[in-house]
Amino acid sequence: MHLPSWQIKGVPVQPKAEFEALKRSVFALVNVRDRDGRQLRVSGMPQAERRANLATAAERLAISRDGPNRF
Repeated sequence: MHLPSWQIKGVPVQPKAEFEALKRSVFALVNVRDRDGRQLRVSGMPQAERRANLATAAERLAISRDGPNRF
């Protein structure tokens, strides 16, 4: 049995500007629930359900509620 082999020609490096942008980023756990009041899950879900949940979360986060949206 012959296994494929690859030659490493370099190591990708993230641009410094991207690292700086990450330092200024704010990450937060956002509570987004489904119609039945359960927390929406994305990680570990089947692809179709994961995509639907991501779409629902994005839609809910983009809604303006007496001011700017959560983005």
